[in-house]
Amino acid sequence: FGSRAQALTPATACQPGFPKPHKMAKSLSDAQAFLEKEDLTEALKAAREALAASREQKSKAQEASALEMISKVQTESSNHLDALQAANQALKIYKELKDNKGEAAALNTVALAHLGKQSPEDGVWKATESLKLYRKVGDKEGEAHALETAAKCYAMQQEYQKGLQAAKDSAALYATLGKKSREAEVMCVVSENQVGSDEVDAGIQTAKEALSKGQDAGDKAVQVTAVDAIVGAYLKKQEPEQAVNAVQLALDRFRRSSDQKEEAAMLSKLAAIHLINKEPDQGLSPIRDAVAIYRSLGDKKGEANALATHGQILLEEGDAADALRVSESACELFKEIGKKGIDGYLAAFETVINANVQLGSADEAFGVAVETLKSFNNARERKGEAAVLMAISDLQLGRGDVDGALQTLDQAPALYFTVGDKRGEAAAWAKIAQLRFVKNEPGLALRASEEALTANKKLGDKAGKAAASQLVAEAHFLLVKFGQGNPREAMRAAQEAVAGYQSLGEKANEAGALYVLANAQLMSHANTDAMKTARQAEQLYQELGDGRGQAGALLLVSGGYLGEGEYAEAKDAAKEARDLFRQIGDSAGEDSVEDYMDTLKQYESGQLNRSDFMGFYMKTGDLGGEGVRRRPKEKQVDTALSTIELIMPGPKGEKYTTVLFDGFESRQARAPGQRAGRSGSAAVSGAFEEGLAKLPPPKDQVLYSVRWVQSRGNGETTKADPKQPQKVEDRRVSQSRELGQPSKSFGGRCGPTARTFYAMGEQKGV
Repeated sequence: FGSRAQALTPATACQPGFPKPHKMAKSLSDAQAFLEKEDLTEALKAAREALAASREQKSKAQEASALEMISKVQTESSNHLDALQAANQALKIYKELKDNKGEAAALNTVALAHLGKQSPEDGVWKATESLKLYRKVGDKEGEAHALETAAKCYAMQQEYQKGLQAAKDSAALYATLGKKSREAEVMCVVSENQVGSDEVDAGIQTAKEALSKGQDAGDKAVQVTAVDAIVGAYLKKQEPEQAVNAVQLALDRFRRSSDQKEEAAMLSKLAAIHLINKEPDQGLSPIRDAVAIYRSLGDKKGEANALATHGQILLEEGDAADALRVSESACELFKEIGKKGIDGYLAAFETVINANVQLGSADEAFGVAVETLKSFNNARERKGEAAVLMAISDLQLGRGDVDGALQTLDQAPALYFTVGDKRGEAAAWAKIAQLRFVKNEPGLALRASEEALTANKKLGDKAGKAAASQLVAEAHFLLVKFGQGNPREAMRAAQEAVAGYQSLGEKANEAGALYVLANAQLMSHANTDAMKTARQAEQLYQELGDGRGQAGALLLVSGGYLGEGEYAEAKDAAKEARDLFRQIGDSAGEDSVEDYMDTLKQYESGQLNRSDFMGFYMKTGDLGGEGVRRRPKEKQVDTALSTIELIMPGPKGEKYTTVLFDGFESRQARAPGQRAGRSGSAAVSGAFEEGLAKLPPPKDQVLYSVRWVQSRGNGETTKADPKQPQKVEDRRVSQSRELGQPSKSFGGRCGPTARTFYAMGEQKGV
């Protein structure tokens, strides 16, 4: 920046009333120095002074340099949209000046802003454009910098092979230029991409070489970064002991050289590894030492981060009271740090909430969350606001208030979008989708799932894309029975989920996605493909030791045989599934298969048309608890049972569902409460005072699920056929109707009825 700051014509520099060029250069130099010291407030102040001076002097080149500096400071301050705006303004000026080198630098700054904003796809594009211009002007260092930025963007996209090549090229250029520290720093990026590509041993070796180069160059920051890379690689390799050894070696070196700040960083890292490795007791001593060192150095950020880790360890140890005290102290320090401390604050805040819950103070936790939300709202800190809304929704779910949790969550995606936090936005939409599934609202679940998928695609998160694709497939599947789902879309989404999990090597999730894909193939009458897919899922579940998953996959295999008219094979597969459910003690699953086998006989006898078979609808209730045996005599309240239904087309293409097994469920009824006529997070902020999130009333009311069933005629009794279901509820057809108006053609207005319906094996007054 200095050379560009002094590139003024003598005529301009000598004009009266204009600031002297060296003052503008000094402001930029000061901004850079403050940025390196992480004093972001002073850095931004100095950069803005340089910008004002350059505009006063009408120096476009200086203005662009100042805007670049502002963008870098704003990126470090997590003000990504402001950073992007400043970088684009600088880029525009350089284009007007036809300054190729300046344009290349600005393009790279724009790319870094996109990286901070979690828009890696756009970041790669801008970094590539920057690279082309740097090559055009022959700037090797700029070329290396652009390649480094591209490599980081590729890593965020999980395009590790592309990132690996870009990082290697960047490191080679820095080596040619003799910049050892920069070479070592980029070698850490090489290591990250190697580990992401499952070249873990190579990643460890590269990180160790980077550490050695950092030591030779005397660059302590690079050494810390290299140790982080080594630790990450060993943890992926599931060798935490080796990670501990690497940190201990670095810790000893820093102690010998009296580098206290780096010593504290290694102590914190050591404690974090023990926490990850479920050894919190071994992390207590190192983290206490780290806190003491940071405090003696007056390093508030280091102390705050160490206190946050200390709180997490205490909570894991079961010492919720101390965890609460320590985490509250961390929150106070993060507040003093300001914008830069927002991520650390949110981590400590989460511990505060969890500690209160562990102490049995759920109301206190909710109150803290609401007050924090108000604080973020007043400060217009949107990311913090969104994160607290997510925490509040968790508390509401803990109280069984699904509607309240949804009302709270609905505000989070827009807030995350405002600050460009794609990861938070995707997480919020995915959570909304899951709650919509719980409420049996597949249409709204589909919309939320698609939003989550879009956000994850922009982020480049393969795991997130796979999970969201699976949600989309499940939503389409649930919608089919309402005549709204799209089997082809369900199949496409499920295939994307399978491919995503396969690329990540996540077998458990891959098995679940294969399970959904097989169902979607049954929906589309692709029975042979469905059997093949279900067998793949069965094999994976067997390798994972998941008997329930294996049994479910076998049931899908049976469905494939049914669709092909191979009834003997269908029975054999169903029996295997039943026996597996029996072995693992899953009575609900066993009962479901028994009911399915009864229906299978009807297909074999011709009572049902197998061309109408469209697969299974499988879901698990949301309340937890043990399944009830088939046709129970007494129904237990507050239970959640597995449900398996056959989906078949009804008259004129309409879909209806024949229920094979349905667990009766009753829940506490509670008043919805009065909703305040406010919008946005302010409504949630007042929720505690207005009682929206209070515990539900005692069990003085019961909400029953009632189904319409065929009547028993005129009360005549006939001898039961032992081959047929013995109870009327086992012959029912599930159709949704309003009580008091059995059909659309039924005239008049119907109020409450005192009629009695046969439901769930006994009479219920309605």
